[in-house]
Amino acid sequence: MAVTLAVLGAACHEPTPDSATAPSSTTTVTSTVGTSPSASERAATTVGSTSPAAEGFEPAPVSWKSCSPSGYQCGSVEVPLDYGEPNGPRISLGIKRKPAGDPNSRIGSLFFNPGGPGASGVESLPGAVSRLSDPVKERFDVVAWDPRGVGESAPIRCDSSVVALYEKDLDEQHPSPDVEQASKAVADECASRSGDLLAHVGTIDTARDLDSLRKAVADDKLNYLGVSYGTLIGLVYAEMYPANIRAMIIDGVVDPTLDPYEANLDQSKAVDRAIGQFVEWCKKRSSCPLKPDPAGALDELQAEADAGRVAGTIQGEDVKLSPTLTSLAVITATYDEASWPTLAQAVRRALDGDGSAVAMIADSYLGEASLGANNAINCIDAPKPTQREIDDLLAKAQKEAPRVGLFNANAGRVCEHWQAEPKPIDRNLEVNGSAPIMVWGTTGDNATPYDNAVHVASLLPGSRLVTLDANRHAAIGENACVNRIFSSYLVDLDLPPSGTRC
Repeated sequence: MAVTLAVLGAACHEPTPDSATAPSSTTTVTSTVGTSPSASERAATTVGSTSPAAEGFEPAPVSWKSCSPSGYQCGSVEVPLDYGEPNGPRISLGIKRKPAGDPNSRIGSLFFNPGGPGASGVESLPGAVSRLSDPVKERFDVVAWDPRGVGESAPIRCDSSVVALYEKDLDEQHPSPDVEQASKAVADECASRSGDLLAHVGTIDTARDLDSLRKAVADDKLNYLGVSYGTLIGLVYAEMYPANIRAMIIDGVVDPTLDPYEANLDQSKAVDRAIGQFVEWCKKRSSCPLKPDPAGALDELQAEADAGRVAGTIQGEDVKLSPTLTSLAVITATYDEASWPTLAQAVRRALDGDGSAVAMIADSYLGEASLGANNAINCIDAPKPTQREIDDLLAKAQKEAPRVGLFNANAGRVCEHWQAEPKPIDRNLEVNGSAPIMVWGTTGDNATPYDNAVHVASLLPGSRLVTLDANRHAAIGENACVNRIFSSYLVDLDLPPSGTRC
């Protein structure tokens, strides 16, 4: 789950119920290379282009073994660290599946990515399966993997420095020098602990991995469901390998055509709108403990945090929560209207002197995705920000998204200091020759604004936009209407009429 898109700051993915992890697989680079992109890689860093060497890589078939929970299977696939050097160093990707319930009518694999960047597909898979309809589970092996840099796939290990950054006050237009120092510390730790891997964890590399995984499970065509940041993986794949797609659902859409700073501000404004919806919800309910002034209660929470009077447990340590961490708690709870009562109770308790529930919500955010991988992928996918660009964004954020905009913008300071060369995603989205793609947008989505889905659908020939009217992030498994449309498309390739809403 998340605060920012795959552009500048934290993470963005669809939360799923608790699930078991897969057995460990090899997560180290099997030999070393320099951190600078190779010549062939530089020639293929824009979306829509692939190097001949990358196209020629053939992975070994997956050797599946039973794993937890019961009925699931796990394995690993070796892929090139650098697809420009397919015979060079390799990394191992952890992969997991729930085999089709009816093998005799099996269509193929349905690959799933929960978002992030930095979220573990392996850990998220059982929760995702629980949200899919029976027809989908009967006809598909549902498959997820840990993207490179995450979990079971050569993980980036520098989360502790990111937590240390969030313990600073990022809710300032002119933050103190220790914020800049902490941002640099994130970049330094990620570089020192990840080395050669750091230059090869961008979304372009992950899209190439997805096609390698398709080959490794022996599917002629890809079936894919990507949520939140997972939609960006899908869109990059669709530009690179349009002819390889049978069916693709992108749900909670990241718009790759947006300038990174525009996208950051758009998301901050969407989060502020979601907080406004929470405030209005509270005003209308006699049971809401923040009445008569819920907006004032949120302001008071930030003031209490600024004064060092909100305490709780973060990552196993008892701390005084920074305004950044209390902001994370509020943002996290606005991802789904179902969480609003929990947020109201947590804020009330914090104002009464018990910050444990607010800390628990913030801590759940920090545990949803690898913070180190999130920064690594964001900083590779977009051009390195300049101080002037961040200052301009901060000025706009303070004016247009006063609740969370400053934090969201300041989170991008890490990329100023990043030590691996960016491989920015091309902002000219062009998908030619793909099967029709289903695009889902949720009207009250705080992480991936609804306008993203509308715009991206208009750029995908033959696609279909479907709308969920709800205050939540992404549509997957939300109700019978969503499940029915998902199923008809994935199983029978049937698209609903234009203008369909759930």
